Amino acid sequence: MDNEPKPFQPAEDNYDQQFLNCHTEQPHRHSQYESCRFENCHFAKAQLENSGFADCQFIHCDLTMVSFAQSTLNGVRFESCRLRGVDWTTVSPAMLSTAFHECVLDYSVFDDLTLKKTPFIKCSAIESSFDRCDLRHTTFTESKLTRATFSGANLQQADFRGVEGLVLDLSNCRTDGLQLNLTDTIETLQSYGLDIAP
Repeated sequence: MDNEPKPFQPAEDNYDQQFLNCHTEQPHRHSQYESCRFENCHFAKAQLENSGFADCQFIHCDLTMVSFAQSTLNGVRFESCRLRGVDWTTVSPAMLSTAFHECVLDYSVFDDLTLKKTPFIKCSAIESSFDRCDLRHTTFTESKLTRATFSGANLQQADFRGVEGLVLDLSNCRTDGLQLNLTDTIETLQSYGLDIAP
């Protein structure tokens, strides 16, 4: 049956391939994926390392604590995926271009990465760390950011409208053009001990 899980057996070079309902417990390294679609795959704790992903899609995949160490992610879209506990700082920073839609990114680490113009749409990034990131023009529309940290981040022109749980330390962030809802602005000011009158 098509819905039965099957082993993930990629070739060294993979172009325009579909990987459906795959699972793996083995490391997969030194492979190239271009215009590939991964759907309903179980890659929790998988080691997809030293590989290249270009113009690929991951849809409804479990990528909890996956390792993309030294891999390139160029034009990669994650949609409705579980990506808890991923250390994105191990990805090759020269080719990190991603989009996240309705993904769970809780407890992930993005520190010091350039994520300019990256969309995080309707995602959960609870207790994730974006410290010292370049987040210019990045969009977090309708995302959950409870206890997420942005210390030293560049938030110029970033869009945080409609987010939940956002608290920013404005003393060490660049915030020119930062977009916030009024409720988010009040919560941020209250975190400094200010009493905001109605």
